[in-house]
Amino acid sequence: MVLFPVFLFSQGPAESDKHYQQGSLYLQSKMYNEAAMEFQKAVDLDPNIIEYHKKLGETYERLCEVSKAIAKFQYVIKHNPFDADSHFFLGNLYFRRKRTGEAIEEFKKAIELDTNFPQAHLNLGTAYHKQKQLEQAKIEFENAIRLKSDYARAYTKLGNVYFDKSMIDKAISAYHTSLEYDPSSDFTYYNLGNAYLLKGDLDRACFNWLRAAGLGDKYANGLFSKHCK
Repeated sequence: MVLFPVFLFSQGPAESDKHYQQGSLYLQSKMYNEAAMEFQKAVDLDPNIIEYHKKLGETYERLCEVSKAIAKFQYVIKHNPFDADSHFFLGNLYFRRKRTGEAIEEFKKAIELDTNFPQAHLNLGTAYHKQKQLEQAKIEFENAIRLKSDYARAYTKLGNVYFDKSMIDKAISAYHTSLEYDPSSDFTYYNLGNAYLLKGDLDRACFNWLRAAGLGDKYANGLFSKHCK
């Protein structure tokens, strides 16, 4: 009787990576349910790889499964507190749940860990603006622009701060700069129209509301009908 040796190979890591790669392809293709299934399989096969949990959290966020996403990013941060992206994602999720104070702390941690993170500054500024901390919001939007000079959305949000501070000329300037970088922004045209209305320049207000309406802003038509016909 001849005995042949039997070799047992662990399929866990190799199989888990296959599911991770497939999940990443689904995520890029915006097939979020399929991506979640693949990332969960990767986690089940090798729960010690934190990146699998992180991608599953990102996918839950895209699926608007906020509670699951929060739990995943809390898990990731517990095991890797130096992951700036996970603090950023968790901040976004807290903000969506109206947990603005907690969102602010997460955005601040993301910025501490990655000093070149313009979107974290933008979202931190948005959270400060939500809390009516206008000067802090202004500083963060300016920081975002400092890191990314063509950041159209940051110019729009800076304009909104100036608008709320009744600094209408500066608001108008910020909106115009935003539109130089992104001329397809309906809400920027809408806000610019509102600023011109406060300036008493109805012609320019109507022009910008009309542009906003043409780009799909649902509120601009109402203001145009009220003030411009």
